[in-house]
Amino acid sequence: MEKMEKTYGQEPGQEPGQEPGQEQEQALEQSREQEQGRGAGMKGEELDVQFDNGAHEDGLEFEEDEDVFRNVGLGLEGHYKEIMIEYWQQLINEIESTNEPGSEYQDDFKSHSLPFARIRRVMKTDEEVKMISAEAPIIFAKACEVFITELTMRAWCVAEKHKRRTLQKADIAEALQMSDMFDFLIDIVPRSTIGAQNNSS
Repeated sequence: MEKMEKTYGQEPGQEPGQEPGQEQEQALEQSREQEQGRGAGMKGEELDVQFDNGAHEDGLEFEEDEDVFRNVGLGLEGHYKEIMIEYWQQLINEIESTNEPGSEYQDDFKSHSLPFARIRRVMKTDEEVKMISAEAPIIFAKACEVFITELTMRAWCVAEKHKRRTLQKADIAEALQMSDMFDFLIDIVPRSTIGAQNNSS
């Protein structure tokens, strides 16, 4: 009965004789000590890992612009890499400023370089897609346009290396081989075909 009286009115996990709220203060103090201990014991390398994205505290600037474009230049060298990075920078600026007041990039999204009906048809090949919003084909059309432009630029780099001014299927195949980010196209342009085309040209 005495135990019941002592423990009555205590919080769960509270030790006998401890005032309410003391437990929370102790837990908070312990967690602070652990964090300070961890912070003091950390090596400089571990601290750098926390901020390896290059962002400043204000989140507005990046120390290393190259990191932003690390996938862009895959498989390219010299001025070809610079051209591709410049293209992507210009594209990003255009997309970010489209339809902004005073921007030179204005688009009503009514004229398209790719047919929307075909894009919708391709989207509908997925049986789980029941309805398509009006904005989705616009975004897909822009994504396809960017993909085709980049692949054409990469293939043109290959054609220039071979001292040709006509873009050929082999140039596109070789451009695909330069970077592993195009591996999803391996069923369309298998690697063996690429090797055979390079040998024949």
